[in-house]
Amino acid sequence: MSTQDNSLELLIENMCNAYQNELYDHAIEYLSRIISIKESTSANREDTNNYLWMKASAYYKVNQWNNAISDFSKCIENDYINSESCDQDSDPFLWIGLCHIFLEDFKSALSNFTKATNYFPEDAYIFFYKGFCQFHLEEYEEALKEITHYLSLKSEKYATPFYIRGLCRIEINEFQLALEDFSKAAEFYSLDEEVNKEQIDLMEMDYEDILSFKGVCKSQLGDFENAKSDFSAVLEINSNHEDFFNRALCNKKLKYFQESYKDISLAIENCSCELRKKEYIEFKNELKENIEKAAGINSNQLKENKKKKNKKKKINPSNKVNQEELKEARERLNELIGLDNIKNEIENIISFTLLQIQREKFGLKPEFISNNFIFLGSPGTGKTEVARLIGKILGSLGVLTKGHFIETDRAGLIASYLGQTANKTLSVCKKALGGVLFIDEAYSLASEIKEDYGNEAIATLLKFMEDNRGNISIIAAGYPNEMDKFLDSNSGLRSRFGTKLTFKNYSPEELFQILLLMISERERKIKDKSLKYIEELVLKISLNKSNSFGNARSMRNLIEIAIKNQSLRLIKNKLNTKNDFIDLIYEDFSLTDEQLLNL
Repeated sequence: MSTQDNSLELLIENMCNAYQNELYDHAIEYLSRIISIKESTSANREDTNNYLWMKASAYYKVNQWNNAISDFSKCIENDYINSESCDQDSDPFLWIGLCHIFLEDFKSALSNFTKATNYFPEDAYIFFYKGFCQFHLEEYEEALKEITHYLSLKSEKYATPFYIRGLCRIEINEFQLALEDFSKAAEFYSLDEEVNKEQIDLMEMDYEDILSFKGVCKSQLGDFENAKSDFSAVLEINSNHEDFFNRALCNKKLKYFQESYKDISLAIENCSCELRKKEYIEFKNELKENIEKAAGINSNQLKENKKKKNKKKKINPSNKVNQEELKEARERLNELIGLDNIKNEIENIISFTLLQIQREKFGLKPEFISNNFIFLGSPGTGKTEVARLIGKILGSLGVLTKGHFIETDRAGLIASYLGQTANKTLSVCKKALGGVLFIDEAYSLASEIKEDYGNEAIATLLKFMEDNRGNISIIAAGYPNEMDKFLDSNSGLRSRFGTKLTFKNYSPEELFQILLLMISERERKIKDKSLKYIEELVLKISLNKSNSFGNARSMRNLIEIAIKNQSLRLIKNKLNTKNDFIDLIYEDFSLTDEQLLNL
């Protein structure tokens, strides 16, 4: 057996291990080398195509859609579609279509799914995906036909196809049939199960969405009492202005004018879209005459309820502090490398809170400070870890009821369609209630474009912060200049965020300590002879850092490069010891100019 054959066998073995362990970046690297060797030796084309398909699939799994499209397309060029290895699960046209969906290029996706049907007309999923694309292209009747055909081919039924078919039927005013579809979707939907069991995970859909559209259909069919029940069920799960408005319409039709007035008032409070708010206000004004004739509005009672709602709660109702959890969180905070100014500020917050708890024990009114923070700093400076610890600290002090940690960003708060952002943002806020909501790159929510949904997300956040003062800590993080613009984007933001913490870039010495700690956590160490070289390398990286430098994140990337280089070095050995897998040497930290630039 030749040396090249030995090398190829090792590469294939390493690739299989990486793939099985879901280390797809490593698998892609091995597959690229395998394909290169195969092509240079004029190997069997089908064999080469199989590896090319695996590489495209690995790109798909790490969300590198364009790279996946490129390799799946090469498979098609190499006639993989007509090979014995190709079946309906590995059809490259199908996978290219899915990549285009994630890139929101529904026209190209539809074109590829159409080609896929020529080869695998029995594959039911293709018809669903075609209908899904046509729905987004507003070709509702065509989408309805494709999804109906999909359902005729599938013996097992799930919520998503019925949900999308229902949406199509609403668009073409088939409300009775749409109601039947949403009712079926509600039957199949389970809050305890993933809806994507049959690979249909392409559309955001919550149980309350299904209920809301059931209510819309019933309302259009004149069944206002049952429509009202559906909207009420939605509002128990997730308060949003559209369902308050829909319930207000039902109450008006049923001549429950006072209830309608309350609902439209809540719709106005929860709405950040000025055009919709104007529509709601006009509706509210129309109700006033009906309300005065029927019973009127007890404004004094409304004011009293508002006072009760806004009445300040105690800092710590039980007057109990979980000393063990507090000690553990403090110790973890002090273990973090650097961040001295952050540690001091958090200790001040702890001391202040403990004093207020003591005041309460004497029956004195405590002073309140905001538990909402602005974190300023570059990536990789410890913001996320500190936010997580703040949750544990405030939870141990009894300030927050749970102290858990929820992380999100613009994509997690903003929906794709008009009117959905408030619901999506509110849903995230409710998950964080009693704990910390950490919003990374929060400045991306602010926009000068009126039609941008980020402004609606900010307005929803502000209202939730006000309604739940004392039982949520919202931490908005980002670069200093961008965060100033974020705070200026809405007049209510600066007053809600009481504390700014600045996370400085790590010094070269701190970066080196972070590097050593991360290496130790990966069950590796740097050989003594290489320590000085790598310490100087970290100094060089720190002194020549770009604006996009990731601090601790860059050290993690450096370790990833070193481990890859170590693997390539060890592959050449006939026999490796345990220490060979543990020890990193200076050669492993060799960087190309591009790698150095991208740290």
